[in-house]
Amino acid sequence: STEQIYTDWANHYLAKSGCPRLIKDLSQDVTDGVLLAQIIQIIANEKVEDINGSPRSQSQMPIDPPPALSSEGPASLG
Repeated sequence: STEQIYTDWANHYLAKSGCPRLIKDLSQDVTDGVLLAQIIQIIANEKVEDINGSPRSQSQMPIDPPPALSSEGPASLG
């Protein structure tokens, strides 16, 4: 599946960087923005400032996940 391809791609870079946390369920594991921010840091080779490793609220999340990855599921195309 497409989701598995993205999961494998992201996990490749996370593992290569020595990140102890890997993605098991793409739609769930990137919702707090922490892993997504780490992937961006690794790929872009630039620091994402002030990543809260354990956000407890939406305002503490480093970045909002794309709508397709939100808990509501894929955005409607209609």
